[in-house]
Amino acid sequence: MMYAMTIKNYIEDAASKGKLYASDTCINRLQTIVNQFEENSMLIARMVYNSGKDVNDLGRYFSCRDTDDTRYIVFSLNGLPVGIYLGICGPVECTDADYNSMKPYLLDVGNTVLKALDIKQAYFQQNLTMDRFNFFDSQKENNYVHTLKPGHYITILIFSILIISLIAATVYEIIQRSKQAAMERLGIEEEPPRRKTI
Repeated sequence: MMYAMTIKNYIEDAASKGKLYASDTCINRLQTIVNQFEENSMLIARMVYNSGKDVNDLGRYFSCRDTDDTRYIVFSLNGLPVGIYLGICGPVECTDADYNSMKPYLLDVGNTVLKALDIKQAYFQQNLTMDRFNFFDSQKENNYVHTLKPGHYITILIFSILIISLIAATVYEIIQRSKQAAMERLGIEEEPPRRKTI
């Protein structure tokens, strides 16, 4: 119940400050989930269970993607010595664009938290900026990464030519050495290379 109230307060606070620009579908779904907590308790439990709960905890990707009513999104924070990632299992209506549209509000919250923590390291004393954190749909990223582009094919071709050349040169060297060893065993001296005359 505490999490539900926290989420409800977050949504209402962000909306009242005019910093919640997510799609109406996403906002309506979030508000419905929170306002009808008992009816949605299993969904909330699944979302909390499948989401990351600590720094660099990506949660349970496949469990989140296995249901029709949840979507897996990754939060990333860069600009620190080590990137910070967190898996979020949220309602299927909320896309990465919806989460990214909440950045202005999250920026205020993040900077307030960093100030309250009073961490002495220099990299934590900087204010967060919009370009330092991002939300992305890992399913889209995986599809993009697994799609070969023309540059990939050219790279594969170049490396294939290099590997074939290395193999051919190695085979040629082995053949030449075995010929030379056979000639030495038979006591035949190798003929010096002939000079071409013009």
